[in-house]
Amino acid sequence: MQVPNTVYLTSLKQLVAEHGQERLFPCIEDLAANGLSPERFSPQEPQPSRQDITQYLSAWFKHIGFLPDDCQSWLIDYCLGMLSAISSSSASQIRHSTKSNIKYIYGRDIPFYCGREDNPRKAQCRPDCPAYQDMAVPPERAELRKPVPKGISARTEQAEDSIIQEPQTVPIPVGLKYREQFQKAMTTAVELIQQGKPKKIVVKALNDQGFKTRTGRAWTYSNFQAELAKYFRELDEPTEESGNDSGVSLVSGSFDTDEATPPPPEPGPGPSGPASQTAAQTAVAAGARPPILGQKAPKPNDYRLQVTEALDLAAELLKQGIPKTKLVRMLNQRGFRTKTGKEWSYPNLQAELNKYYARLDGEEASD
Repeated sequence: MQVPNTVYLTSLKQLVAEHGQERLFPCIEDLAANGLSPERFSPQEPQPSRQDITQYLSAWFKHIGFLPDDCQSWLIDYCLGMLSAISSSSASQIRHSTKSNIKYIYGRDIPFYCGREDNPRKAQCRPDCPAYQDMAVPPERAELRKPVPKGISARTEQAEDSIIQEPQTVPIPVGLKYREQFQKAMTTAVELIQQGKPKKIVVKALNDQGFKTRTGRAWTYSNFQAELAKYFRELDEPTEESGNDSGVSLVSGSFDTDEATPPPPEPGPGPSGPASQTAAQTAVAAGARPPILGQKAPKPNDYRLQVTEALDLAAELLKQGIPKTKLVRMLNQRGFRTKTGKEWSYPNLQAELNKYYARLDGEEASD
């Protein structure tokens, strides 16, 4: 049986009292005193990570009106003292990660939701909690709740709800939302480069024309360099036939057309290099994207592009409160694979999401 550590609970109560709050939620008291309790989980159940607990506590602080600076010191001490047991990171890494998690929660519209008795942290929950009634429905479904007019039976209310309420729709992932204009941006950029324009001028032109990156951000020299390299690497990838009626390849993001393309000429040496260069130039003449001559094509099992789409979708669904264990099943059911072509698991989804959010934070910093 884990012995409660009252040091962090006592300091948290003092901190909350200084900000005019009367009492803590039972789940927060439990986590402050006990941290994550592994004995509450069966061997088959996935346990939340240090980052999961940190983000949950950060969302709670935000929910009760704390500013990031008000809770950062306590959270760092708590993570070092209570959550280091479930983490392999060093003390300095935990400090940095805690600050990043606080920044992530406060920088995005992520509502606090505990899950009540079914919470994934197995933390204590009681009906006398101040937030118990508010947590009856997940945030993304709360807006569908409607007051019951007096004198209307439950059966009548259900009939009205079936007419009034609109079905929920899954939000469009960021990668899909900006895909079409991203392709136009890259086409424009390649044309300017072919005209001899420096890359810094090209970046300025893209921003002046309102083009955004694949994640909807302004262009910078560094992310343009990275996207340009990816763009050219995609050129020689084989495109598989699919039932996608939109004409958009779900793997590479390229657009298919019904126009017939002329057959390539016989291979032979060209004015600027070997046969592979001549074939690439012929592809450009037939309407393909201009490649970098001599660029090595990726391996056929390169899944990195569709991994980005999978993480975009996962990030959007996480905002709705969908557990990561369910996300793993959804990604596998939809045919998404990891960078190595394997099915997703909880640990590699967690690892890839950490990299994903760190990359987004890096783009924000560079912008």
